[in-house]
Amino acid sequence: MLTACTWGDRRPLVKPSKSITDSIDETYPINTRDSLDQAGMPPSEILKACLTNYKLVTTVDTVMATDSGTLQIHLKHYCAYDSGIILPEKYARPFGLKSFATNNFITDVLLSRNFKPVYAGRITRDDFLPLVDEPLKSYGVLIDMGRRLQLSRSRRGIVVSYSFSVPLTDVGRLVSVAIEPTGARQVFTDYGYKAEKTYPDSTAARARSKE
Repeated sequence: MLTACTWGDRRPLVKPSKSITDSIDETYPINTRDSLDQAGMPPSEILKACLTNYKLVTTVDTVMATDSGTLQIHLKHYCAYDSGIILPEKYARPFGLKSFATNNFITDVLLSRNFKPVYAGRITRDDFLPLVDEPLKSYGVLIDMGRRLQLSRSRRGIVVSYSFSVPLTDVGRLVSVAIEPTGARQVFTDYGYKAEKTYPDSTAARARSKE
């Protein structure tokens, strides 16, 4: 069963690329009420959508055939209600605010084989911080979990993808995490694209081991 936590057409823009651009800076100014209206949605509706999103929960219960047998997967993606991210005035100004306290999102993960748990863990924004730059490092949250799971490259685990974005803005990028039944994890930006980066970098580790 899949209960979607979506933004519909209001989903933050996420583009695979080697870098991100803060769309509130001088190069890409979206810091006025008019420019937000031109994007097709007034600030009041953007703010309302953000607040509504806190109440929604995405759950995924499914099975996947892997090279190590059938894996039962349970994911629960939800708001932490922790006021853990404080957006500064440059992001809050279009909404008539001096700052905006927003929340982190968390995914609980349970992997089972033959209905016996083999891995239980949690995915948070902290997992991706080694791969992202500002402003995501300071203000990014896992707003939206992708609805489609993939087999990991080992074909034994799964890959979960997210929009890692600054709330109320179109600043964001695609991030993914591969989780193996052993508990081994690897995180990615732009998974499957030429610009892909990973942490830990297993390719580099293998190269070092041959030296």
